Amino acid sequence: MKKVVSQEGLLGMNRKKEIVKLLTNSGAVRVAQLSKIFGVTEETIRRDLEKLEAEGQLKRVHGGAVPLSESSIELPFLERTVKNIEQKIKIGQMAANFVNDRDIIALDSSSTCLELAKNIGDKKVSVLTNGFFVVQELGQKHDVSVLCTGGYYNADHHAFFGHSAENSIEGLHIGKLFLSCKGFDVNWGISESHEQQAMFKRKLLSIAGQVNLLVDSSKLNVKALIQTAPLEKIHRIITDSGIEGALVKSIEKQGIEVIISN
Repeated sequence: MKKVVSQEGLLGMNRKKEIVKLLTNSGAVRVAQLSKIFGVTEETIRRDLEKLEAEGQLKRVHGGAVPLSESSIELPFLERTVKNIEQKIKIGQMAANFVNDRDIIALDSSSTCLELAKNIGDKKVSVLTNGFFVVQELGQKHDVSVLCTGGYYNADHHAFFGHSAENSIEGLHIGKLFLSCKGFDVNWGISESHEQQAMFKRKLLSIAGQVNLLVDSSKLNVKALIQTAPLEKIHRIITDSGIEGALVKSIEKQGIEVIISN
C-alpha cells in the first residue's frame, strides 16, 4: 500500500531539509533564528532538531544545533556564547576567585573568559585582551585598566588577530593568563581549529607567568586541527563536573592543578 504523506508532514520534511542546508552553510543554527525563518513556533523547531539528531544529521546544543563534526570547525563567537553556557558561567565565576587586587592578567577572546570578566567585580587589576566583548565589559569599570591589542578585527570571533596583534604585546609580561581552547587532549595538549587563534594564544603563553586554562568538559579528550601548546605549559585547569575522575588523575600526575566548578 502506498504511504500517503499529509500536507503538514510534507512541510515538516521540507523544513528539516532546509534546516540541514542552513546548518551546512553557516556551521550552526539557533532555534529563535529558525523559528523566524520558517514562521513556526520554537517548540516546533526543537522537535525538528530532535528528529534530525535522532537521524544522525546534527548535534543539538543549548539554543540550537551544530554539525556532528563540530570539533573540526570554529563556531562564530555569538554561537559559542550559547553553547554549554551554564558550565561556562560557573567556570568563569570560579576562575574569578584566582584574580586578586593589583594583578596583571590577560584574557583571550573566548566566551568562557568573557564570563570571567563579568565576575571580576571591583578588583583593581590591569587586563590585556584581544577580545572586543571583554573590552566592552571591563571598559565600564573604573578600577580596571584595560589594554586592547591592535590587529585585524575578525567579525566572526569579535577579536583582533594577526601579526599586528602579536607584535603589540611584544616585550610585555603578564602575571596570570586565562585562556580557553577548542580541544584538550592529555597527550597532545590544547588545540584550535582557527590558525590565527592558535598563533595569538602561543604569543600570550610566551609572555605569561601562571597559565590558567578554562575549559568546559565538552572540549576534553578532543583534538582540534592545530596544536596550540603542550600540556606542560598549563599550570591550572578550571573545568566543570563533567570531567571524568580518571582524566583528573592523569592531569594531576603531570603536576597540573585541576579545579572543578560547582
